[in-house]
Amino acid sequence: MFETIRTHNRWLMPLILGFSAITLVISGVVGFEKFFNAGAEPTVATVAGVAVTEREADEAHRERVARMQRALGGRVDPRLFESEAMRAASLDGLLADKAMAQEAHDLHVTVSDDRLRDTISQVPEFQTEGRFDKAKYEQLLQAIGRTQKGFDAQVRSELVRRSIEAAVGGSAFLPHSVAARLRDLDRDRRTVRVRTFPAEKFLAQAQVDEARIKAEYEAKKESFRSPEAARVEYVVLRLADVAAALQIPEAEVRKAYETDIARFRTEEQRRASHILITFGKDGSAPDKEAARKLAEATLQEVKAKPGEFARIARERSKDPISGASGGDVSWFSRADMVKPFSDAAFALKEGEFAPVVESQFGFHVIRVTGVRGGTSRPFEEVRAAIEAEIRGTRSREAFAQEAEAFTDLVYNQPDSLQPAAERFHLEVKSIDGLTRKGLEDSDPRAALFTTSMLEALFLPDSLAHHRNTKAFDAGANALISARVVEYRPAATLAFDAVRPQIEARLRREAALQLAQQAGKESLATFPTRAEDANFDPPREVSRKDTSVLPPAALEKVFALGADKLPGTVGTELPGQGYVVVRVLSASQAPLPDAQAIKAQENTLAQRAGSADLQDYINAVKKHQDVKILPKKAAVPSDTGN
Repeated sequence: MFETIRTHNRWLMPLILGFSAITLVISGVVGFEKFFNAGAEPTVATVAGVAVTEREADEAHRERVARMQRALGGRVDPRLFESEAMRAASLDGLLADKAMAQEAHDLHVTVSDDRLRDTISQVPEFQTEGRFDKAKYEQLLQAIGRTQKGFDAQVRSELVRRSIEAAVGGSAFLPHSVAARLRDLDRDRRTVRVRTFPAEKFLAQAQVDEARIKAEYEAKKESFRSPEAARVEYVVLRLADVAAALQIPEAEVRKAYETDIARFRTEEQRRASHILITFGKDGSAPDKEAARKLAEATLQEVKAKPGEFARIARERSKDPISGASGGDVSWFSRADMVKPFSDAAFALKEGEFAPVVESQFGFHVIRVTGVRGGTSRPFEEVRAAIEAEIRGTRSREAFAQEAEAFTDLVYNQPDSLQPAAERFHLEVKSIDGLTRKGLEDSDPRAALFTTSMLEALFLPDSLAHHRNTKAFDAGANALISARVVEYRPAATLAFDAVRPQIEARLRREAALQLAQQAGKESLATFPTRAEDANFDPPREVSRKDTSVLPPAALEKVFALGADKLPGTVGTELPGQGYVVVRVLSASQAPLPDAQAIKAQENTLAQRAGSADLQDYINAVKKHQDVKILPKKAAVPSDTGN
């Protein structure tokens, strides 16, 4: 179990540290803490009698969204995670975590200090050259505002939980006979011909009289209502706006350029050809002095006839790489060559020869054949990039301050957004017809009106007094506050307004009945008729082929025993029509090889383990008396609005 935790500890840093940093940026930098600490926090649930606050639920949801975004490479619009179902799933996960933590406490499950230290030391972000770096560990925790004691406690809690989960999930056992039976079911095949009776084909025959339409309206009048809607004003403070408003003096940009001029210098390089003269066994000369003399003679020879350098290099050079190419060593930087070679080459201009150079490899005859780099990019060329860097750093600092002031202002002057607009040079924008469901995904403003924002806007107090909401994180380094200017409650729509809608639905229902009736008649008369030409061509299906047949039809198809084939079955398609299936024959797909069977059994065992673990977590939640509290009609007074 411990080895499992050790070998998978790469989840530890993103799970505990990375998302804590995200939470810090969202809730700490923008200065929302005053809302949460002003008084008693709203409670959304309890675990073992202990309150779970609204803030905890919000942070758990943000962390879950961040994990999913990271898993998906950031390619998914965060708005997709703002549904009630997604928030409920985040809350359920938070409650499961708390219940498991309490269960571990009750069971006295602990993690030793040695195990804790070993786990933390294995986190790559805390290591330098593969070894735990205590200073780096402390600096990283300090950077995100975490104490070592608090972080250690969180890691310890996570290890305890994962120990319990591993013990429960790893104990699942799947008998081979059960696995074999499941494998045989998966291999089952049926050859079928299909005929569908879609409701659309019967629409022309479906008739609905006026009296039926009016009766439907009267019977369901309360369902024909226009949704409540509001005209809303809002202002958005964005990091980009703060950055654009910053003035970066020319002198500051130039100073940064001059201070860090090395960044903008292109690396100096040389291209050279050389001839390596060595001594000793298999060398160019028997001893060092003889090798030196040969190198001197070679230098004079190539100086006299530079055009012969490549030929002489191929004949005399002991460099196994450059010798074959006429001595060319291509382009290199100072650090690419041994120091004596680099010092000599970088002291020359193009076309010049160096005096004979001695290195640990022997004696070198060097001629520089090219010079490039070593110049600084002009200030005007890099000015915009330097200014953007300075602006980015300054804007983040400024945004943190402006965000806190923005949060204070919309809270302290709740009857209008105009003071905030004037103070931060923002435009007060408006939306008419905003509902509790928010805007369509195609609307570029939809991301601003998150579930939390919409809930705040449609609270009774907000609707009655038209007060500003608190500042909400709108994502993409932006804060938003809004207020309801005009509220229109839901109202029953007039008959004429909804008549086409009712008629279309009733006709669809009538067409569906006609389609199902036709399908059942076809099924009933099929045994007395010859093969029906309206059936699709034969095809082979398995129990998983839901793209060919719906699950209800597949169930009936595979319920027919092989001894009863050919046979015919039919089933209703709710909301769509009817399908008749002629089952012609039965067969089985080839048996997988031993490796595939083993992999399949492992997968089935893992699924069984996951199911056991989920059952265990559900039992723990029940044992720890997990309760989700109903939402209150109004937000507590300490939230400010």
